[in-house]
Amino acid sequence: MKLFRNRLLLLSVLCLGWMPQLTAAPSKVQQLEEQVEQLTIKEGEDRQTLNRVQDREELMEERVDHLVEVIETSHAGINNAISASQSFLTVVSIIMGLIAAILALYVGYLGRKVRLMKDAVTDMNREMSVKENEVKSLVDQVNNDIGGLFEKIRREDTKAMLQRLTEVPEDISNLIPSFLSRELLPEDYTVLKTAYLKLKEQGTIVKERKAYESEAMEVTVGNAPEDEYLLVFFQHFLGKAIEDDDLRDKMAGYFKEGLDQAFDTDVRKETQDLGVALSKKDATYDRQAVLSAYAKALSESERTKDHPEYKDLLKEAVKDSGLAL
Repeated sequence: MKLFRNRLLLLSVLCLGWMPQLTAAPSKVQQLEEQVEQLTIKEGEDRQTLNRVQDREELMEERVDHLVEVIETSHAGINNAISASQSFLTVVSIIMGLIAAILALYVGYLGRKVRLMKDAVTDMNREMSVKENEVKSLVDQVNNDIGGLFEKIRREDTKAMLQRLTEVPEDISNLIPSFLSRELLPEDYTVLKTAYLKLKEQGTIVKERKAYESEAMEVTVGNAPEDEYLLVFFQHFLGKAIEDDDLRDKMAGYFKEGLDQAFDTDVRKETQDLGVALSKKDATYDRQAVLSAYAKALSESERTKDHPEYKDLLKEAVKDSGLAL
């Protein structure tokens, strides 16, 4: 349209410039008309061209708009895909992190378990080595010192029986034959006394005395548990029992019954033990009363009254001239 206006303006100018000549020369007018007609045709062609360009421009704009929409859609899809990928990667990273942490803990647990197993195996090997040496020593002892091995076994059995009495003091009735037929060591006195005192605390002591067969000198079934303890004290720990404030009176009253059940070797041992205890001048009890009670028991017991050598042995055992039989 702008081009058409420019051409119309130019034509008007030309017409104004040629106006005097038109009147004079009709052929010029025709030429101008032909030119105007040509210009009009050309203008139509230009208008058609312009319309086609405008149509193409509109088509291009539509295509551009469509392309923009496509690009925007693609961009949104790509953004969504990227966002989804990032979310997926985040979740995967978290899961992998958790798996890695769990694996680390599990590996640590396995490591500790392996170390513990290794330590256990080491300890087991050490114990096996010790046991092997003990077995070798035991085999050597069986082959070369069976008597010493028997004494060790016997000693462990004695300790087990004493421990049993601290738990069940009434069981002395079942165990006394073993105590009378074996040696007890000084450290056994405390355990035996503990069991005896526990028996008294339980109130199970009966005051009736045992019945003994004077000839066989064997303890009969049904004896009082207290007397059975006193018999063990009398045979193995007479000196210690006399020095003990908890047992002295009971033992002094048990001298005759104890001697009635003693063999010759037992009487000699008990007399020696008592002599050692009575020879201690720093004693806080009445030593003379104890000595007199034992001498009287020696004179009255069926086992010792016809053997004056026991009194002579007592005189020799008591190392104190201030005491008299």
